[in-house]
Amino acid sequence: MPKRLSPTAFYTIGRGVALLDQAVKALVIRTLPEGNAGSIPLWPGVFHLTHVHNRGAAFSILEGRLG
Repeated sequence: MPKRLSPTAFYTIGRGVALLDQAVKALVIRTLPEGNAGSIPLWPGVFHLTHVHNRGAAFSILEGRLG
């Protein structure tokens, strides 16, 4: 039977991922211009870090219609 994570380890990993996510978002907002001009290739041709804003709901549904 595979070993399971304890609840403490599970929540610690979850908090760490959330903190890392927020730190990267703050760094991108402060340092990269919006759009492809400041895109950073992390894996050229496959994966780029780009500063974009979703101006609608999930997956840009209702884009431009929300306050």
